Amino acid sequence: MMKRVFRRNVGGVDRAIRLVVGTMVLGTGLYNHASILVIIGLMVLVSGIVGFCALYVPFGISTAQTRRTAGEPSL
Repeated sequence: MMKRVFRRNVGGVDRAIRLVVGTMVLGTGLYNHASILVIIGLMVLVSGIVGFCALYVPFGISTAQTRRTAGEPSL
């Protein structure tokens, strides 16, 4: 059951955006000594690195591509 909860749900473009935005927010927080921005920046950055966003789970959102099984037609 735990394996199903922590399935990758952040796709390629979403991950790239999270890495850029997370780095910018983290840098701004460190520069301005704003700990809340550092925490938010780290959370966004980690979700971009890992490919999992906990906030997507309750809403059933996934920007990751799903794997097709053999014989399944492509759209």
